[in-house]
Order: sequence, then structure tokens, then C-alpha cells
Amino acid sequence: MAKFLRADLQVIDMGPAGSVLLDPISGARFRFGDPERHLMQGLDEGQAPERIRRGYRERFGRELPRRRLREFVQQLHQLGLVEAGAGAAADRTPASSPSQRRAVPAPLTDADPASGLNHRFDLGVLLLGWLLHPVCLLPLLGLCLVAAGGLIRAAPRYLRELFALYQQNPPGVVVALLLVRLVFLTLPRELLVGLACRRFGGRVRGFGLQFFRGLVPTFRCEVGDSAALARARGRWTLLTIRFCGHLAIGSVATIGWLMAEPGSVMGTFWLLLMLPCAFGALVLLNIFAPLDGYVLLVHALAVPDLRRRALAQTAAWLTLRCPPEPLTDRERFWFRVYGLGVYGWRVLAYAVVVGLFGWLLISRFDGIGALIGAAVLIRWHQDSIRRTMVKNNAFRWIVRGGGRWWLRWPVRLIVLGAIVACGFIPYHHEVSGECLLVPAAEQGVRAEIAGTVEDLRVSEGDWVRQGAVIATLAAREEYAAVETTKAQLARAKAQLALLRAGARTEEIAMAAEQVKLRQIELDHYGSELRRLLDMHAAGAANETEIRRAQEERDSAEQMLRIAREYLQRVEKGAREEEIQAAEAEVQRVEAELAHRKKMLALREITAPISGRVVTPNIDQRLGQNVQPGDLIAVLHDTSRLRVQATFPDAAALQIQPGLLAKVRLWGLDGRLVTGHVDRVLSRVVDYTELSIERIRSDRESQLEEALQPQQDRGIRVYVELDEQPQGLLPGMTGYTRVVVSRDRLWRALLRPVVRFARVEIWSWLP
Repeated sequence: MAKFLRADLQVIDMGPAGSVLLDPISGARFRFGDPERHLMQGLDEGQAPERIRRGYRERFGRELPRRRLREFVQQLHQLGLVEAGAGAAADRTPASSPSQRRAVPAPLTDADPASGLNHRFDLGVLLLGWLLHPVCLLPLLGLCLVAAGGLIRAAPRYLRELFALYQQNPPGVVVALLLVRLVFLTLPRELLVGLACRRFGGRVRGFGLQFFRGLVPTFRCEVGDSAALARARGRWTLLTIRFCGHLAIGSVATIGWLMAEPGSVMGTFWLLLMLPCAFGALVLLNIFAPLDGYVLLVHALAVPDLRRRALAQTAAWLTLRCPPEPLTDRERFWFRVYGLGVYGWRVLAYAVVVGLFGWLLISRFDGIGALIGAAVLIRWHQDSIRRTMVKNNAFRWIVRGGGRWWLRWPVRLIVLGAIVACGFIPYHHEVSGECLLVPAAEQGVRAEIAGTVEDLRVSEGDWVRQGAVIATLAAREEYAAVETTKAQLARAKAQLALLRAGARTEEIAMAAEQVKLRQIELDHYGSELRRLLDMHAAGAANETEIRRAQEERDSAEQMLRIAREYLQRVEKGAREEEIQAAEAEVQRVEAELAHRKKMLALREITAPISGRVVTPNIDQRLGQNVQPGDLIAVLHDTSRLRVQATFPDAAALQIQPGLLAKVRLWGLDGRLVTGHVDRVLSRVVDYTELSIERIRSDRESQLEEALQPQQDRGIRVYVELDEQPQGLLPGMTGYTRVVVSRDRLWRALLRPVVRFARVEIWSWLP
């Protein structure tokens, strides 16, 4: 019996779940699974269609439609895999003739479309082939060491400049990053791949711009199975050339960035080039991703189809199924280890890509960012989605058509109408924001005088009543000031009493005697002056003696006048003005003493409100020296808690007092707690203000705000809870959703898009 498939086809068994069909004429390779292999085996044996379908049902447990079998046979005919003149009972389509087989021209001839490309790479090998010599690894290693040392020292600067660049214009940075990666990384890297391929006798099948997963533009050099056919040195060169290219370009970029002026155009260029070089080198070297690192591992271990076989073994082990292929215990262990590594890499990659880039898109573009992220995710997995949906018989029947036109078109219209109708489902429009549980009142207890904490009467978590003493200060200076002021008051009072009592008789007599004494002295010095004047007239005295006698008489006269004034004052007593001045001095000292006593009373630090002490490690305050204004403790009145939430500023006009609020807190395991909006703050605040960790003074708040970078801003909303569930504690965080309006699903989905178009796109218009 004649064979159905061509006799020259080569089937390579890659394991129990798949095989590879190699066409020696066209050089094409076709991967197929166990179902396709079963069908080809039945066709090649000339079995009847019903027998093939019955065997398919018995082996795989599902029905094979005739149409599917007919399409499979037609596909084999179109690919030129059927023997000339061969027939099959499964299909009456004429077999392909020899003229219908795809003939591939001889390589590097005029008929070969890739001959010109290979010739150009041959010319490049003549000019730059020396770069592929093993000796060039030495300067590459030195370059990498210099770049790594510089980057380690300047790593904080690199992160700071990269973050600042992203904050200025995120979309522009992303576009510039893709362009720099495309032109200055992937292009020279793939040119090196082509040079290495031709240098070691391989054949370049194609070179051009492609879109990885339909999203990321990249240059790609297709070398086919050149690596497998090359010798050992050429094989390892082809497998490591991309990684070496990343190292070389990344090292040059790092050194260029270190040498460039910060903030310059060249500095920004090198800054953007460094990131894809480092990230790409790590990904290429990752053995769990189907890239160069994985191919190196397969060639080193000589284990074909390692990834698929390891995943099959791991999946069977995790789902408690029988292993798909017989292996030794050692092989089974390492296959499972590798399979777990692949699954871990997938989870990590998805967490970073979806989490990081999704958060960046949503935080930057809000709703439109979420739609862009969803579209990118669908585009990234379009092949998997297509394969999954094609396996669904109902979907395939709707898309490809089932039955007559009067049946399939109404079904399609009904499905389309159902999708449109879903958009008119009533939907409560809600805005979401982060929330924090705050106490009804919050007060910081601060020292009002300087001193050492000598007594502490509370601990963390204690409930204290308003006016209760929390701590006591030593207040040594205040004690000394009070005692000193008391002595000054006693002195002032004694002086006042003395003025009011007046002079005693003895004092008056003594003052009179003093006047008489001063009069006698004046008479004596006056007679002495007259005697000297007479002697001077006779020429017996000089001018010096006369001048000294004159000064002594004037001094005695002055002392007599003072004595007489004192006698008059003693005889009359103190003046009313002097008594009033003494009384004022007494009042001043009394006021100062009262102030000193009040300052001394401040040594006892009392609670301004009733609440719970929430200051951590408050016991360590004992013995510390504090200054006026230093924080001693923080009190929270937890008798009633409320929710403080922060929403984007776009919700400022939508949220009004009285609206229903839904709160889910992490500390309550997401239990739904309802409430109503009590108050909306009339200004936009930073998200960093959503905190109750400690009380700050105005000076501290201004200083902290000046030191912190600008954060996202929003409106603050306070929500009163309808109930106070047990277990609520201040500081619990979560999310709050406020129902702002009743709407339809279509409008809710399109609202972020409309807002983005009205604000962001409108700002782009000239």
C-alpha cells in the first residue's frame, strides 16, 4: 500500500507530548502534538476516515468532527507534505504534484532571496571579523570591570537622575527609551549576530525590524539552525554574542555617563542606554526564560526540549498525576527543580511587569492608563488567547459560522446585542481612595519649661483623664527663681514700712547735731581763708595756699547745705511720692513672684484631654532633659473613631457631605463597614499628610514639608461610621469608596477616557 506522507520526511521525537517534522526540501520544521501524530499515522497507514475518528475518540476521549479531519488533510496538501499521487480515504482532494512542492533554491545563488544579505555580512566579516576573536574578550572584561566599579560608586546618583528624568515627562522617557534601545542596542547587537553567523559558516535567513509580542520594536537576525550545525567554537560564539554585545554596549554607556556633564544631552542619552543594557543582559542570561541562557543550558546539558519536558514533569507532580515520560530519580528531581524555577520566573515577571508598569500607567493616566494596560496585556497574550478560544467549540462555531445564514447571523446579532445590553446595566459610580482610621481627638503633650523628667506616671497604652499628671520635671531654676523673688518681696515690704513710719527722735537729734558740726567747720575754714588773704596782702602767703583754703571753705559750705536738707527731710518725714514708689515696687515683686510660682507649677505636665497614651517607648523619657516645646506624649481619644480618606482631586466636586461611604480595612480582614461623609476639606493636600503617627508643631511641619519632594495631591474627606466594630484601632489603613452617583456601565467605563480626552489631549492642541 502506498504511503500517504512523503518518504523523505524526517520525524524527530522530542518526548511523549510532541514531535518535530523536518522537510529536507524546504528546510521547514513543523512542531505537532500527540493528536496530530495519531492522525498522520492513521493517514499514512491508509485507514478509513471513520476508523481514524473512532481511534481518535478512544484514545483522547473526545469527538473529532469530519470537517476538522478534512481541514487537517488539506493543510498537509498545502504544505507539500503528501506523497505525489497518494490518496486518502479521509479526503478526496487531489494530492499535490511534484510541481506543487515548495522548492528552495541553492543557497547564495541569484535565486536565493537572502544571498545579497549574506554577501553584505561577508563584507562585514572582512572588516570587523577580528572582533569575534577570543583575544577581544580581555579588553571586554577590562571594560566591564571599569564600568562596574564606577557604577557601584555612582549608583545613588544614577537612580536619582533616572527618577528625576521620569518625573519630568514619563511618556517621553518611555518613547526615548524604546528608540535608544532599538537603534543603539538591538541594531548593533543583531549585526554582531549576523557577523558571527557568517564568520563560522552559518547562513543568515533574514534581518529586519520586528515587534516582539506585537508591542516592542526590535531588530532581529534570523540564523536558523546555524548554531546547531556549526563547530564548537562557532556554536558557543553564536549563543553568547548577544550577551557579550549587551555587556560591551552597557559598559561604554556607563563610562560615557560617568564622563558626561550631569543634566546634559549626552548624559541623558547614556543614562537611557544603560537601563536596557543591564536589564537585557540579566534577562538573556536567565536560564528560566526561553532565551539565550536557556539555549546555552540545553547545549551544555545535551537535553533536547528541556523546558517543555520539565514543565510537563512539574505539572504532573503538582497535580498528582502520572509522569508523562519515564525518568530516573535524579533526572526527575532536576526536571522538577527547573520546572519550579520556570514557574517562579513567570510569577516574578508578571508581578514586576503587571504590578510596576500597571501602577505607573494608572497613577499617571488614571482610567485611560488602566485601559492601556489591559490592551497591552491582551496584545501580549494574543496567541495564547487565540488558541484557548479556538479550542472552544461554541466560540469557533460563532466566529467561523455554523449552519445556514439564516441561523448563524441571528445568533451573531443576539450575541452582539447581549454585549451591548450589558453596558446599560445600572452601575453605582464610586470613587476610591486610601483611608486611615483616626481618633475623635488627638493632642500632643509638650513641655512648657526646661528641665529633667524626674517622675513619669503613665506608660504606653494607659488611659488618662483630662487634667491628670503625666510627668513631673525637676525645675531647679524655677525653684531658685521663686525663692529669690520671695526675698526681694520681703525687702521691698520692709522699705515701704520704713518710709511710712518716718524718722525717730534720735535720728532728728543726730541730724541737728550734724548741722551744728558742719556750721563749726564752715566758720573755721572761713576764718582761715580771711587770715591767708590778709597775709597775702602783706606778701606772706602765696596763691596756692589761698586756693586750697578756698576749696576747703566751699566743701564745708556744701556739706552744711546737705546736712540742713537731711535735717529738714527727717523732721518732715517721707514724701507721698516716695511711699507710692515703694508700694509699686512691692506690687511688682508680688506679680513676679506669682509668675514664678506659675512657672514652677508647669513642672507638672497634665493631660489636656481624656485619651490613651500612644507614644512608643515613653518610659525612656525618664531622666531625659527637655526644652520648652519638646513632645512628651501623644494622646488619642479613642472613645469614637472616624475615617480619614484622601481621594484624587478630580473627585472634589463629586463628593458631598451625606454620601454613602464603604470602608474596608486591612485590620478587619476586609470586612465591609459603612458610613457617611461628614466633612470635605476645602483644600488640596499631599498624600503624605494622611498620617497620625506623631504631633508636629508648625515649625516642624514647615521644615519637613520643605525637605520632602512634591507628592501626589488630593482632597481629604472625613467619614463617620454607622457602627464601631470591635477591634478598631487608630492607624488602621484600607480603602474607602464613596457612592457619588447612579449611572450605567457604559458611562462608568468611558468616563476616564472622556476626562483624559477633555483635559490631557485638549492641552496638546495648538
